Amino acid sequence: MKGLTQRLEEARSYRGAWLRSSNFESFWETSVAFAQNAQVESITQLPSATQTATFKRITFTSTDQTQLSARVILPVGTYKAESLSAADLPAVVLFSDLGRGVRSWLHLLRFAALGMPVVALEARPCKPQLKDTWRGALSAEELARALINPGDAATSILKQLIDDALVAASVASRFLGRTTVTWGEGLGGSQALFTAALLPKEVSATMALNPLFADNATTLRAVVGCGDTPQSDAAIDAVGLLDSACAAELIRVPALIGTALLDQSALTEATFALYNRLAGQKEMRVYPKFGHERINQFENEQINYLREVISTL
Repeated sequence: MKGLTQRLEEARSYRGAWLRSSNFESFWETSVAFAQNAQVESITQLPSATQTATFKRITFTSTDQTQLSARVILPVGTYKAESLSAADLPAVVLFSDLGRGVRSWLHLLRFAALGMPVVALEARPCKPQLKDTWRGALSAEELARALINPGDAATSILKQLIDDALVAASVASRFLGRTTVTWGEGLGGSQALFTAALLPKEVSATMALNPLFADNATTLRAVVGCGDTPQSDAAIDAVGLLDSACAAELIRVPALIGTALLDQSALTEATFALYNRLAGQKEMRVYPKFGHERINQFENEQINYLREVISTL
Protein backbone atom coordinates (compact mmCIF):
# COMPACT_ATOMS: atom_id res chain seq x y z
CA MET A 1 0.00 0.00 0.00
CA LYS A 2 1.28 3.44 -0.90
CA GLY A 3 2.15 5.78 1.93
CA LEU A 4 0.79 9.31 2.05
CA THR A 5 4.10 10.81 0.98
CA GLN A 6 4.31 8.60 -2.10
CA ARG A 7 0.67 9.28 -2.97
CA LEU A 8 1.22 13.01 -2.70
CA GLU A 9 4.34 12.98 -4.88
CA GLU A 10 2.57 10.98 -7.58
CA ALA A 11 -0.53 13.16 -7.35
CA ARG A 12 1.35 16.42 -7.83
CA SER A 13 1.81 15.78 -11.56
CA TYR A 14 -1.49 13.96 -12.21
CA ARG A 15 -3.86 15.54 -14.75
CA GLY A 16 -6.63 12.96 -14.84
CA ALA A 17 -7.49 10.16 -17.23
CA TRP A 18 -9.51 12.18 -19.77
CA LEU A 19 -9.54 15.82 -20.82
CA ARG A 20 -12.58 18.01 -21.52
CA SER A 21 -14.77 16.84 -24.40
CA SER A 22 -15.39 19.08 -27.41
CA ASN A 23 -19.07 19.56 -26.52
CA PHE A 24 -18.46 20.64 -22.91
CA GLU A 25 -19.29 24.33 -23.43
CA SER A 26 -22.24 23.68 -25.73
CA PHE A 27 -23.72 21.27 -23.15
CA TRP A 28 -23.80 24.09 -20.59
CA GLU A 29 -25.00 26.88 -22.92
CA THR A 30 -28.67 26.60 -21.98
CA SER A 31 -27.92 26.61 -18.25
CA VAL A 32 -25.63 29.63 -18.57
CA ALA A 33 -28.20 31.53 -20.64
CA PHE A 34 -30.90 30.82 -18.05
CA ALA A 35 -28.62 31.90 -15.21
CA GLN A 36 -27.71 35.14 -16.92
CA ASN A 37 -31.37 36.06 -17.30
CA ALA A 38 -32.57 34.97 -13.85
CA GLN A 39 -33.68 37.70 -11.48
CA VAL A 40 -34.22 38.20 -7.78
CA GLU A 41 -37.91 37.59 -7.13
CA SER A 42 -38.21 38.69 -3.52
CA ILE A 43 -36.09 40.47 -0.93
CA THR A 44 -36.71 40.14 2.80
CA GLN A 45 -34.99 42.52 5.19
CA LEU A 46 -34.02 40.70 8.39
CA PRO A 47 -33.80 42.31 11.84
CA SER A 48 -30.35 42.95 13.26
CA ALA A 49 -28.83 44.65 16.29
CA THR A 50 -25.54 45.47 14.54
CA GLN A 51 -24.87 48.74 12.75
CA THR A 52 -22.02 47.33 10.65
CA ALA A 53 -24.07 45.25 8.21
CA THR A 54 -27.56 44.62 6.92
CA PHE A 55 -29.03 41.14 6.54
CA LYS A 56 -31.41 39.98 3.82
CA ARG A 57 -32.82 36.86 2.24
CA ILE A 58 -33.44 36.77 -1.50
CA THR A 59 -35.29 34.25 -3.65
CA PHE A 60 -34.91 33.29 -7.31
CA THR A 61 -35.87 30.40 -9.58
CA SER A 62 -33.52 27.69 -10.84
CA THR A 63 -33.58 25.91 -14.19
CA ASP A 64 -36.13 23.30 -13.03
CA GLN A 65 -38.47 26.08 -11.85
CA THR A 66 -37.72 25.36 -8.19
CA GLN A 67 -37.54 28.51 -6.08
CA LEU A 68 -34.28 28.81 -4.18
CA SER A 69 -33.18 31.26 -1.49
CA ALA A 70 -29.89 32.75 -0.34
CA ARG A 71 -28.63 34.65 2.67
CA VAL A 72 -27.20 38.08 1.96
CA ILE A 73 -25.00 40.27 4.13
CA LEU A 74 -24.22 43.82 3.03
CA PRO A 75 -21.42 45.50 5.00
CA VAL A 76 -21.71 49.17 5.85
CA GLY A 77 -18.82 51.54 5.12
CA THR A 78 -15.57 51.05 3.23
CA TYR A 79 -12.60 48.75 3.23
CA LYS A 80 -10.01 51.29 4.33
CA ALA A 81 -7.05 48.92 4.51
CA GLU A 82 -6.86 48.74 0.73
CA SER A 83 -8.23 52.22 0.03
CA LEU A 84 -11.06 50.72 -1.98
CA SER A 85 -14.67 51.71 -1.66
CA ALA A 86 -17.16 49.00 -0.79
CA ALA A 87 -18.59 49.28 -4.30
CA ASP A 88 -15.23 48.22 -5.77
CA LEU A 89 -14.98 44.95 -3.87
CA PRO A 90 -16.26 41.63 -5.19
CA ALA A 91 -18.89 39.69 -3.27
CA VAL A 92 -18.24 36.27 -1.77
CA VAL A 93 -20.73 33.68 -3.04
CA LEU A 94 -20.69 30.61 -0.81
CA PHE A 95 -21.82 27.06 -1.58
CA SER A 96 -22.16 24.33 1.08
CA ASP A 97 -21.21 20.66 1.00
CA LEU A 98 -23.87 18.07 0.23
CA GLY A 99 -26.08 17.35 3.24
CA ARG A 100 -24.76 20.24 5.30
CA GLY A 101 -26.79 23.38 5.79
CA VAL A 102 -25.67 26.86 4.88
CA ARG A 103 -23.04 28.44 7.12
CA SER A 104 -24.22 30.55 10.05
CA TRP A 105 -24.75 34.28 9.78
CA LEU A 106 -21.92 34.72 12.27
CA HIS A 107 -19.50 32.78 10.06
CA LEU A 108 -20.52 34.77 6.99
CA LEU A 109 -19.63 37.98 8.81
CA ARG A 110 -15.93 37.05 8.57
CA PHE A 111 -16.07 38.01 4.88
CA ALA A 112 -18.21 41.07 5.53
CA ALA A 113 -15.50 42.25 7.94
CA LEU A 114 -13.29 42.68 4.87
CA GLY A 115 -15.91 44.94 3.36
CA MET A 116 -17.12 42.21 0.99
CA PRO A 117 -20.83 41.49 0.55
CA VAL A 118 -21.76 37.84 1.08
CA VAL A 119 -24.35 35.66 -0.66
CA ALA A 120 -24.79 32.10 0.66
CA LEU A 121 -27.02 29.70 -1.26
CA GLU A 122 -29.50 27.81 0.91
CA ALA A 123 -29.22 24.51 -0.95
CA ARG A 124 -32.18 22.29 -1.73
CA PRO A 125 -32.63 19.18 0.48
CA CYS A 126 -30.74 16.04 -0.55
CA LYS A 127 -31.78 12.38 -0.43
CA PRO A 128 -31.57 10.81 3.06
CA GLN A 129 -28.82 8.41 1.96
CA LEU A 130 -26.64 11.39 0.99
CA LYS A 131 -27.19 13.51 4.10
CA ASP A 132 -23.85 12.52 5.68
CA THR A 133 -21.77 13.30 2.60
CA TRP A 134 -20.28 16.31 4.35
CA ARG A 135 -18.98 13.99 7.07
CA GLY A 136 -17.06 11.91 4.51
CA ALA A 137 -19.44 8.96 4.91
CA LEU A 138 -19.48 8.08 1.20
CA SER A 139 -16.61 7.25 -1.13
CA ALA A 140 -15.95 9.14 -4.34
CA GLU A 141 -17.36 6.25 -6.35
CA GLU A 142 -20.51 5.99 -4.22
CA LEU A 143 -21.17 9.69 -4.67
CA ALA A 144 -20.56 9.59 -8.40
CA ARG A 145 -22.89 6.62 -8.83
CA ALA A 146 -25.59 8.41 -6.83
CA LEU A 147 -25.44 11.79 -8.58
CA ILE A 148 -24.23 11.10 -12.13
CA ASN A 149 -26.11 9.26 -14.88
CA PRO A 150 -23.50 8.11 -17.45
CA GLY A 151 -26.31 7.43 -19.91
CA ASP A 152 -27.64 10.99 -19.82
CA ALA A 153 -25.66 13.73 -18.10
CA ALA A 154 -28.52 16.20 -18.51
CA THR A 155 -30.79 14.22 -16.18
CA SER A 156 -28.14 13.76 -13.49
CA ILE A 157 -28.79 15.14 -10.02
CA LEU A 158 -25.36 16.77 -10.13
CA LYS A 159 -26.30 18.69 -13.28
CA GLN A 160 -29.18 20.35 -11.41
CA LEU A 161 -27.01 21.20 -8.42
CA ILE A 162 -24.47 22.88 -10.71
CA ASP A 163 -27.33 24.74 -12.41
CA ASP A 164 -28.41 26.02 -8.99
CA ALA A 165 -24.92 27.39 -8.39
CA LEU A 166 -24.76 29.08 -11.80
CA VAL A 167 -28.08 30.80 -11.16
CA ALA A 168 -27.09 31.86 -7.63
CA ALA A 169 -23.74 33.33 -8.71
CA SER A 170 -25.20 35.13 -11.70
CA VAL A 171 -28.14 36.53 -9.72
CA ALA A 172 -25.79 37.65 -6.93
CA SER A 173 -23.52 39.47 -9.37
CA ARG A 174 -26.39 41.42 -10.93
CA PHE A 175 -28.19 42.04 -7.64
CA LEU A 176 -25.07 43.53 -6.06
CA GLY A 177 -23.70 45.15 -9.21
CA ARG A 178 -20.23 43.63 -8.93
CA THR A 179 -18.17 40.53 -9.65
CA THR A 180 -17.94 37.63 -7.23
CA VAL A 181 -15.45 35.31 -5.54
CA THR A 182 -17.02 31.86 -5.40
CA TRP A 183 -16.14 29.57 -2.49
CA GLY A 184 -17.23 26.12 -1.41
CA GLU A 185 -16.21 22.84 0.18
CA GLY A 186 -17.03 19.34 -1.06
CA LEU A 187 -19.97 19.65 -3.44
CA GLY A 188 -19.78 23.39 -2.88
CA GLY A 189 -16.20 23.35 -4.10
CA SER A 190 -17.33 21.77 -7.36
CA GLN A 191 -20.10 24.36 -7.68
CA ALA A 192 -17.61 27.18 -7.07
CA LEU A 193 -15.30 25.85 -9.78
CA PHE A 194 -18.06 25.38 -12.34
CA THR A 195 -19.28 28.94 -11.80
CA ALA A 196 -15.73 30.25 -12.32
CA ALA A 197 -15.42 28.19 -15.50
CA LEU A 198 -18.78 29.05 -17.06
CA LEU A 199 -19.38 32.61 -15.79
CA PRO A 200 -16.06 34.37 -16.50
CA LYS A 201 -17.63 37.85 -16.47
CA GLU A 202 -19.34 37.32 -13.13
CA VAL A 203 -16.55 35.52 -11.23
CA SER A 204 -13.19 37.17 -10.52
CA ALA A 205 -11.66 34.46 -8.26
CA THR A 206 -12.58 31.08 -6.79
CA MET A 207 -11.75 28.97 -3.73
CA ALA A 208 -12.47 25.26 -3.20
CA LEU A 209 -11.68 22.80 -0.42
CA ASN A 210 -11.88 19.06 -1.16
CA PRO A 211 -14.01 19.57 -4.29
CA LEU A 212 -16.04 16.53 -5.32
CA PHE A 213 -16.54 14.99 -8.77
CA ALA A 214 -13.12 15.48 -10.34
CA ASP A 215 -11.66 12.86 -12.70
CA ASN A 216 -15.06 11.13 -12.99
CA ALA A 217 -13.95 8.71 -15.70
CA THR A 218 -11.42 7.22 -13.31
CA THR A 219 -13.83 7.18 -10.37
CA LEU A 220 -16.50 5.43 -12.47
CA ARG A 221 -14.20 3.19 -14.50
CA ALA A 222 -16.18 0.09 -13.45
CA VAL A 223 -19.27 1.72 -14.99
CA VAL A 224 -17.98 3.61 -18.04
CA GLY A 225 -15.10 1.37 -19.08
CA CYS A 226 -11.77 2.39 -20.57
CA GLY A 227 -12.85 4.00 -23.82
CA ASP A 228 -12.31 0.86 -25.91
CA THR A 229 -15.84 0.79 -27.38
CA PRO A 230 -18.18 3.46 -28.79
CA GLN A 231 -20.47 2.95 -25.79
CA SER A 232 -17.61 3.43 -23.37
CA ASP A 233 -16.44 6.55 -25.19
CA ALA A 234 -19.95 8.03 -24.98
CA ALA A 235 -20.22 7.27 -21.26
CA ILE A 236 -16.79 8.79 -20.57
CA ASP A 237 -17.78 11.95 -22.45
CA ALA A 238 -21.05 12.10 -20.49
CA VAL A 239 -19.44 11.91 -17.05
CA GLY A 240 -16.82 14.41 -18.22
CA LEU A 241 -19.53 17.01 -18.74
CA LEU A 242 -20.02 17.01 -14.95
CA ASP A 243 -16.31 16.79 -14.08
CA SER A 244 -14.73 19.51 -11.95
CA ALA A 245 -11.35 18.82 -13.56
CA CYS A 246 -12.80 19.35 -17.04
CA ALA A 247 -14.39 22.59 -15.85
CA ALA A 248 -11.02 23.68 -14.44
CA GLU A 249 -9.59 23.81 -17.96
CA LEU A 250 -11.79 26.87 -18.62
CA ILE A 251 -10.91 28.78 -15.44
CA ARG A 252 -8.66 31.79 -15.95
CA VAL A 253 -9.23 33.65 -12.67
CA PRO A 254 -7.11 33.21 -9.49
CA ALA A 255 -7.88 29.99 -7.64
CA LEU A 256 -7.12 28.70 -4.14
CA ILE A 257 -7.52 24.92 -3.80
CA GLY A 258 -7.25 22.73 -0.70
CA THR A 259 -6.99 18.95 -0.40
CA ALA A 260 -6.93 16.57 2.57
CA LEU A 261 -4.84 13.43 2.09
CA LEU A 262 -7.18 11.24 4.14
CA ASP A 263 -10.28 12.28 2.18
CA GLN A 264 -11.97 9.30 0.47
CA SER A 265 -14.82 11.37 -0.96
CA ALA A 266 -12.60 13.85 -2.82
CA LEU A 267 -9.38 12.01 -3.50
CA THR A 268 -6.18 14.06 -3.51
CA GLU A 269 -5.26 12.62 -6.92
CA ALA A 270 -8.53 13.91 -8.36
CA THR A 271 -8.04 17.32 -6.75
CA PHE A 272 -4.59 17.61 -8.31
CA ALA A 273 -6.11 16.56 -11.65
CA LEU A 274 -8.21 19.71 -11.58
CA TYR A 275 -5.50 21.88 -10.03
CA ASN A 276 -3.00 20.96 -12.74
CA ARG A 277 -5.47 21.97 -15.45
CA LEU A 278 -6.04 25.46 -14.06
CA ALA A 279 -4.50 27.93 -16.47
CA GLY A 280 -4.52 31.05 -14.31
CA GLN A 281 -2.88 32.09 -11.04
CA LYS A 282 -3.32 29.25 -8.57
CA GLU A 283 -2.30 28.06 -5.12
CA MET A 284 -2.66 24.65 -3.47
CA ARG A 285 -2.88 23.82 0.23
CA VAL A 286 -2.33 20.21 1.35
CA TYR A 287 -3.52 18.88 4.73
CA PRO A 288 -1.98 15.46 5.50
CA LYS A 289 -3.91 14.68 8.70
CA PHE A 290 -7.43 15.58 7.61
CA GLY A 291 -10.24 13.80 5.80
CA HIS A 292 -13.44 15.10 4.22
CA GLU A 293 -14.18 17.71 6.83
CA ARG A 294 -14.08 21.39 7.59
CA ILE A 295 -10.49 22.60 7.99
CA ASN A 296 -10.13 25.73 10.09
CA GLN A 297 -6.59 26.38 8.87
CA PHE A 298 -7.81 26.58 5.28
CA GLU A 299 -10.58 28.96 6.26
CA ASN A 300 -8.07 31.17 8.06
CA GLU A 301 -5.77 31.18 5.05
CA GLN A 302 -8.72 32.26 2.94
CA ILE A 303 -8.75 35.63 4.60
CA ASN A 304 -5.13 36.38 3.70
CA TYR A 305 -5.77 35.05 0.20
CA LEU A 306 -8.80 37.32 -0.21
CA ARG A 307 -6.77 40.33 0.90
CA GLU A 308 -4.20 39.50 -1.79
CA VAL A 309 -6.86 38.98 -4.43
CA ILE A 310 -8.60 42.23 -3.53
CA SER A 311 -5.36 44.15 -3.95
CA THR A 312 -4.88 42.86 -7.51
CA LEU A 313 -8.40 43.22 -8.87
